[in-house]
Amino acid sequence: MKTQIFWKIYVWFLTVVVLVFLGGSITGPVSAIKIIDIPLSLIALAGLFGFAYEKSILMKTFWQALLPVVVVWDLFANLLWNGVYGPRDFAWLEVVFVIAVYYVLFSAEYVALYLYAFRSEKIWNKEG
Repeated sequence: MKTQIFWKIYVWFLTVVVLVFLGGSITGPVSAIKIIDIPLSLIALAGLFGFAYEKSILMKTFWQALLPVVVVWDLFANLLWNGVYGPRDFAWLEVVFVIAVYYVLFSAEYVALYLYAFRSEKIWNKEG
């Protein structure tokens, strides 16, 4: 029961974090990174919601395929946003720190997506 409460709190916390990130990214110029990152972030958030509230969204195989894509994309996008195309006055150590903070915030989402895709037979076997 306590884990369900944690995941429900986390999904709403992460929703706020994602909306803040998206709000900041929408104000700037459109880029290929944003075109991929915004929908991918929202889809991952939907998976987290499905796990937290024990709802089957799309198919289990979709989430199994999406999990590695999300993890790799987040690393790739962070390196581009904060490293290559990010603020020019960031030192390499500062870029690493920003990416580390990002992964601390989002690591539970990766765990939830894994559990949702691979360890939640109860959710996927529900009727309706």
